[in-house]
Amino acid sequence: MTTATKIGNYIMMSGETLEWHYPLTVSEAYSLVIGIEKLTTAVYDELRKTKNSKAKEVLQDFEEQNQLELASLSKAFNYYLNCEIGEFYNSGGILDKGSKMEAEITNRKSLINRNLRNHYQKVSTIYDDIRSRNTDYFDTNNCKDVFELGLEVRHNSCELYERLAKLYPTGPMEKAFSNIANLIKTGNKNLENIH
Repeated sequence: MTTATKIGNYIMMSGETLEWHYPLTVSEAYSLVIGIEKLTTAVYDELRKTKNSKAKEVLQDFEEQNQLELASLSKAFNYYLNCEIGEFYNSGGILDKGSKMEAEITNRKSLINRNLRNHYQKVSTIYDDIRSRNTDYFDTNNCKDVFELGLEVRHNSCELYERLAKLYPTGPMEKAFSNIANLIKTGNKNLENIH
């Protein structure tokens, strides 16, 4: 049974509303990724119910890495949002980067949304399997399985960000998603080195 419900362009999970439509500005890109990483946190929260203390230690490392990344993403979000607000006011209120980007990605919007929905489905399926203990392919009490599952979720996110970078035109949006993918890759390497 899924605890997440899709309502329009929003996903409700654990009482939070997460936007998941295609972003049109760099701050929207960071906001989207923060929401996606909160879905990852929900998977870790569900896995934390394991009885194995070693598996809980592995999860602690994943959660700490995720929190470091969320702090970095939030800082970038705030920075870019402030820049966008400043540019808007400096233009006398007529600058609208979102409309320009929407025109540039017209032919790719459905691909972007499909990638977002597919990623959500992957994470949601893993979350539901853990929650219902329908875990034929992994054991939540096995330290190695918990590590591999946590890394799989992170790799899926990284691949999503790399695909999104390719779907946006060369420029700030492409660079933002590339930087985000690199942030997650670096985190993955840190986790692989620890375990």
